[in-house]
Amino acid sequence: MNKITFEILKVGGHGRFVNTGRHHKMLYGYPYGGPMNQEFHNLANRILGNTPDLSTIESSLIPTTVKFHSKEQIVLTGANHEWTLDNLPLAQNKSISVKPGQTLRGKPSRNYLRSYIGIQGLNIPNILSSELEKKKYLFERSNILAENPELELNHEDLKFPHEFPIKFGPEHYLLNQESKLKLLSYPFVLSSNMDRSGAQLIGESLSMKCEINPNSVVNFPGVIQLLPNGQLIVLLNDAQITGGYPRIAFIPPNVLNSFNNLLPSGKGTLIFK
Repeated sequence: MNKITFEILKVGGHGRFVNTGRHHKMLYGYPYGGPMNQEFHNLANRILGNTPDLSTIESSLIPTTVKFHSKEQIVLTGANHEWTLDNLPLAQNKSISVKPGQTLRGKPSRNYLRSYIGIQGLNIPNILSSELEKKKYLFERSNILAENPELELNHEDLKFPHEFPIKFGPEHYLLNQESKLKLLSYPFVLSSNMDRSGAQLIGESLSMKCEINPNSVVNFPGVIQLLPNGQLIVLLNDAQITGGYPRIAFIPPNVLNSFNNLLPSGKGTLIFK
């Protein structure tokens, strides 16, 4: 097999290589990891004929710019970045031939938050069975909007609000009755203070019916915790696997894919179903 050679010219928001995640490593204290949208990641590999465990390049809101130094087959899934290859527009969800010296670029997304660049045969060496982060090229951005104040998001294009079905969490019974009723249909705005670890929701304040002494308990992606200020946070793929805040609800895995598409400052509603 020919060596795959490319250069990251500009790192996208929360840019990184991802594969299937640490499915069996949480026992040892490692976060779940993996793609924030499993469906888009899997679609990229499927279109290219890759096995599901091969890597893609994930970005959030701001696309990663890639210059290719070898002939490759690529595919673009997820967020619409109005991708171009040497300034020529590209279609998404189909295999594209790339020549050495060509550069892939895009614009900030106006529909979904997460995007994936698939490259045929891309197999990044694993670290603890998950994604490789090369600090020289890929790094975290804790607040994409704060670091890119020129971005203007037009949520009118996106048919908001979205509804996200949720389930009762282990500590739901500790909510007072008023808060339980609020949580049956809970409108929120997604805070721009979000990353791959968690997403804060801005909505009506909720309260417990009594004071509790928090113990450290198991967490996983999709858990909704009640913070001391009465607001909610949704734990995501890179969140810690233990914590003491009450787990009042959780978003099922199939719904979490959709939640992870929501743009910062986007509106949604949590619905108990």
